[in-house]
Amino acid sequence: VVSSIVKVEGAAGLYRGMTAAILREMSYSTLRFGLYEPIRDALDDRPETNAALFGEDMAGAVRIVKRMFAGCLAGGVASAIASPTDLIKIRCQKDTTIPIPSFMSYVKAIAAQPGGPIMPFYEGVSLTITRAVVLGATKMTVYNEIKDSLKRNPDASDPSKRPSEFQMMLPGSYGWKDTDYAKFGHASGPSTPQRLGLVFSTSVVTGLAVTTTTSAFTNARSVGRSFATAVPHRSRVARLLRCQSPPPARRF
Repeated sequence: VVSSIVKVEGAAGLYRGMTAAILREMSYSTLRFGLYEPIRDALDDRPETNAALFGEDMAGAVRIVKRMFAGCLAGGVASAIASPTDLIKIRCQKDTTIPIPSFMSYVKAIAAQPGGPIMPFYEGVSLTITRAVVLGATKMTVYNEIKDSLKRNPDASDPSKRPSEFQMMLPGSYGWKDTDYAKFGHASGPSTPQRLGLVFSTSVVTGLAVTTTTSAFTNARSVGRSFATAVPHRSRVARLLRCQSPPPARRF
């Protein structure tokens, strides 16, 4: 696929839709990560709070549910706000017009669709929000839980910060250090390689979990939002995808 794109479009083809992709990440990712911690902290997922309300046996499960809810809410709100940039990104990357049209060409073409100039940018927004909710719940919860689990220390004074018997049988699954090393009963802070190793290991597991849970929603979103927008272009070699805009009932 890569060689075919380079052969037909040149190296620039690999970066088709880059402007839209950057704008999408600057809005969506910033909001998702920026909203998650305030929401999580507002829910107060501290072990002592959960234990006082639901009992020691349920404290861990309640913590996970609170983190999932915070991830769902942060992802859903961020996705709803950043939906227009996501749509433009998909349209840019799905198009095969040569030479590659400008970013504003897609913006103007989408705005000119029936229902414009605002509503066309929210076409398929329900699919986008659904995917973001699943992704937010998975990514933020798995990342937090895996990282906290790897930082458990057999010598911690707090029983909730100690590894389980099963973890003790798996070397490397506990005893990692982070900036909150004292919280887990570690006597000293982490070295730079130790901290990078913790972040990398946690990210790999989180990435696998997110890919597994969101794959179907990602495909559905891409298909639902990829009705091509014909972008006027003077070049004779331009191959315009002239698909009809979906009816109003399918916009959301």
